[in-house]
Amino acid sequence: MVSKSYSLQKFTGFMVVRFLAGFLFLALSASFIYSASVPGQINYQGKVTDINGNPYNQTGFFKFVIEDSVSTVLWDNDGGNDGSPVATSTTVVNGIFSITLGNTGHLPSGSMADIPKSVFNNNFETYLRTWFSTDGSSFEELLPKQRFVSASYSIKSEYSNYTYTVIGATVTSSNIVDNTITNVDLANDTDSLSKVTAGTMTMVTGSIGIGMTPSTADRLSVNGRISSKGFFSNSGNFYLTNSIAIDNNSSSYKVPLTVQNMATNSNAMIVYDYLGANKFTVDENGNTGIKFANPVTALDVNGSVRADEYLTYSDLCWTDPIESVKNIKPEAGSVNVNGWGKLDHSSLPAELQVPLTDKYYLNLQTNKRMPRDFEPTEETKKDYQLLEEDVVCQNLSKTVMLNLRTVQILINRIETLEAEIEILKNK
Repeated sequence: MVSKSYSLQKFTGFMVVRFLAGFLFLALSASFIYSASVPGQINYQGKVTDINGNPYNQTGFFKFVIEDSVSTVLWDNDGGNDGSPVATSTTVVNGIFSITLGNTGHLPSGSMADIPKSVFNNNFETYLRTWFSTDGSSFEELLPKQRFVSASYSIKSEYSNYTYTVIGATVTSSNIVDNTITNVDLANDTDSLSKVTAGTMTMVTGSIGIGMTPSTADRLSVNGRISSKGFFSNSGNFYLTNSIAIDNNSSSYKVPLTVQNMATNSNAMIVYDYLGANKFTVDENGNTGIKFANPVTALDVNGSVRADEYLTYSDLCWTDPIESVKNIKPEAGSVNVNGWGKLDHSSLPAELQVPLTDKYYLNLQTNKRMPRDFEPTEETKKDYQLLEEDVVCQNLSKTVMLNLRTVQILINRIETLEAEIEILKNK
């Protein structure tokens, strides 16, 4: 099938009669499959004569450009697509010439690039511009430029826009044109195990693995990083073999943890070690347990508690050491410690450390305690009595105490004043 357009052009003493013909590049089969081997080539023929009608019998030089309706260059013969191609040449015999546009390997000389299918696929209106020269240096354009008609558009077969029913028991990938199956072509069968709708994928049974083979016990198994810019919701158990990272540059960013349906579960959050031992628990009332499975107060700790800073207490009570429960009462509430109560001040500055037992002299005449570093002379020893007491008081339940550092500073100051008074008295 050939479509032709005809024009007569006067050119430097020659007349060029030209014909533009395009192959019908349509590969038909039982299933109308587009052939990927269709070449991007178009036949271009013509006749060159002088003004007296004598045929031209020498080498002819040509330049070709294909452009759209607004003169945008879509193709030129050397592939540069800049509108100024290198000339290609062919032998003109008895005035007749024939050039295959896009034929990259069958011309005597010159440059020719393949015509991509996108030239006709993506552009409704296209034109061919042609320049001719007898010497390869002085070119003149043949006017007017020629519009491509339907035969040239056979590079993009009309049948490639549609799909057709294939008669047979099965449909394979060779029966389907790429990118032609749309969502509306998929049946919404209620008996199917999975569905794909706009923006939603539903899988009733089975498992999905991303980057790994899915576990049969899990609906979704992922080997790699999961990123979420919204809320993460999970109605079952959520297992991690690595860690959770929360990244946000805002100084006021908060990480809320919402646990629903707590009426059916006494523990809101539990952290276990790899052996399954309970390490951290928060129950439905907000009670927190550290190594304590069932907390009953705001904070229950099964183990030692360490503070790197001094603690301030409004009431520090040490009951009989033989009792199993000791209480340390802070400014609000209480902390219960199972076992012995012990005041460990070994990390305090040396001037604030007090031994577990303390020796001091009592002035028998004034019944006052002497400073810790006081030593009586042989002559005055009879007026003093050496006493010893435990630092841990046996009964301070009704004594209001300041923080340890303040109390110790006050004691040191009192002892200094007493020593100074005693020295003045001896004078």
